[in-house]
Amino acid sequence: GSVFLGRIVFHIDSLVKEWYQGLLGKDCRGNPIVEYLVPCKHCKEEGLEPTVFTLQKMIEESNASNYVLCGQHTQHDGIVDIGDIAPDVLLKDFGNHLIKDDDIHYNETASLGEGTQGA
Repeated sequence: GSVFLGRIVFHIDSLVKEWYQGLLGKDCRGNPIVEYLVPCKHCKEEGLEPTVFTLQKMIEESNASNYVLCGQHTQHDGIVDIGDIAPDVLLKDFGNHLIKDDDIHYNETASLGEGTQGA
């Protein structure tokens, strides 16, 4: 589902960039003209009016943890996994196609050459 959602968002972004150039820019105060909003899925499951997070907040919160807090619902103690509501922020839309650190092997004794840049 997250791959499909990512493709839909990509196509919508592409259409907005082509047809309404400048909407994805910023106004004179530096605020985005179009703001991406992400609804809380747990609020919707409980039948509440969903709390809405900005995509920018999701990106900022992802630097510290993989979760964001929603004070409106009691399910999961108000903790919402960013990967569930904005999978592209945590790169979960790639699935198993990412290279993990354990898959990378580096041999310091093997070299490509000595190089002459700056010599």
